Amino acid sequence: MTLMDDQDTKKLWDHLETKYSNKDNKILINNIQMTFHGEKYNPPNDTITTFVNRLHGAQEKLASTNNKLTDDDLHAQLVAGLPDTGKWQSARQLALTQFKDFEAAATYLEGVELIKPPGSTEATANTANHQERGRGRGRGRS
Repeated sequence: MTLMDDQDTKKLWDHLETKYSNKDNKILINNIQMTFHGEKYNPPNDTITTFVNRLHGAQEKLASTNNKLTDDDLHAQLVAGLPDTGKWQSARQLALTQFKDFEAAATYLEGVELIKPPGSTEATANTANHQERGRGRGRGRS
């Protein structure tokens, strides 16, 4: 008699869980953890939201294992993954001291992301792109 013949739903689900569960797959768990601990926020081609989503994704993948990622783990990687530039160094300090909850720190950092550095306004950018070019096709009068 097979599991299908027995028609015991609980036994069938237990069998599927045992056969296909990744909760004891050490290689998969290690790969997810290594990727998680290597995650970085990489502006300008990245956003805090996508960085946070990558961290949440790792947490979800490990949720059914004995190696769960806590919100404290996410907070630590969120802060560790920030760039080492002035704006982000200051943000890191505040995220560590004032925004100790992962979601609060993520929200704060989303706001920091929107702050443009001094001298990078659109007007400045437009002026830089349209420096003195001279007149005409480059031929002067003789």
